Amino acid sequence: MRGGHTADTLGTIIARFGGYALSFIVATIIARTFGSEGYGSYSFALAWLNVMVVFAVFGGQTLVVRNYAAYNSVGDYGKSHGILTASLLFVSVWSVILTILLRVTSSFIVNNDDPLLLHAFQIGIFGLPFVAISHISEASLRSVNKTVIGQLISKILRPILMIAAVGTYVLLKGGSQGPLQIVWILVASFVVTSFTGLILQRIYQPREVTKAKREYEFKAWLTESLPLFSLNFFTILTRRLETILIGLMTNAHLTGLFNVAFRGADLLALPHQSIVFVVAPTISKLYAAGKWKKLQMMVYKSAGVSVAFSTLFFLMLLLFREQFLSIFGEKFLEASSAMMILALGDLVKTLVGPSGLVLTMTKRAPVAFYTAMVGAVIQVSANLVLIPRMGIEGAAIANAFGLNVRMILSAVMVYRYHGIHTSVFGYLLGKTTPRGHDA
Repeated sequence: MRGGHTADTLGTIIARFGGYALSFIVATIIARTFGSEGYGSYSFALAWLNVMVVFAVFGGQTLVVRNYAAYNSVGDYGKSHGILTASLLFVSVWSVILTILLRVTSSFIVNNDDPLLLHAFQIGIFGLPFVAISHISEASLRSVNKTVIGQLISKILRPILMIAAVGTYVLLKGGSQGPLQIVWILVASFVVTSFTGLILQRIYQPREVTKAKREYEFKAWLTESLPLFSLNFFTILTRRLETILIGLMTNAHLTGLFNVAFRGADLLALPHQSIVFVVAPTISKLYAAGKWKKLQMMVYKSAGVSVAFSTLFFLMLLLFREQFLSIFGEKFLEASSAMMILALGDLVKTLVGPSGLVLTMTKRAPVAFYTAMVGAVIQVSANLVLIPRMGIEGAAIANAFGLNVRMILSAVMVYRYHGIHTSVFGYLLGKTTPRGHDA
């Protein structure tokens, strides 16, 4: 990755690592101030928000990233203007309706013996419209090569707001803190970042797009959005499933323990996630232009950087896992085994490569959906069996196994349809040209 991609990738990695550091501080403050139950309530509400926003956006985020960039590259600015306007209007209206439905049915959705988790769900769901709008505005920024700007909103600004709000609340209230107050603070942070994203999206929107008359292709967009919605749902579900199931099957305390473990392991995913944000529009453009060899090398370089960083972080986490967990408090040390299981799963994922991304950006979203569905079914089944028997360690095993089944199946499908190797091992074996393509 050279030139603009190198700068954008480095900027995104810096923004994401800065965001991780800030969110780590947020998590530490929450865990130490509100305890494991408070952190569990916060994590449970956030997990539900992340899952339900997929229904609110309905594939619009990925649709904008893929089509907005493609339309602009061929000067089809009217369709760029149309897809952005339609996406923002749709998610604004639909997310409000969805919020009302979820609030009314909340007692049926969260039906366990821990009232904290029910109240956390009821409060957190009010942030849904703002999260949905943020997803669309950030997607538009990614499509015009302003990935770092978009990342600064979600990864830097929101954690800073959380830190400032929690600090102010503690100073004003003092003493013991109610565990649900942090959920209200979470919702407030989403309100601020949502409006910030809309302002920046307007500032960085290309002038040609702003002046162009809107053109709509509702039928085509709806057809594309259905598999994208399904794919995004299974993708986010596999990341948040354990938090939701542990909350529904146990209590806020164990939910908090698992999420501290997940936070530690998530360090390994940062390089991969950062690179995916940068290269996704480019993969779409290379595919559309039929530049297969360049596409293969882009995939290899992305995979190589991810593997190098993830291996380093895995070793660091292995050596200093107790020191890491003790930052949150002594009671969180019991999450050590779960954290290392999750970390090992993330390391294997980076070795497989960005297979899901390649499928999605090369118009194979239905295939990516089926691989995601298989992985999710395996993950759900494993969780239902292992959580009652092994607790958070069982949840970690289910997460790692289901995730990697999906990634391996996706890699097989990428090679079957495009002849592209997604794993860095393909480069080491000299497979620099996709099978059946010389360009």
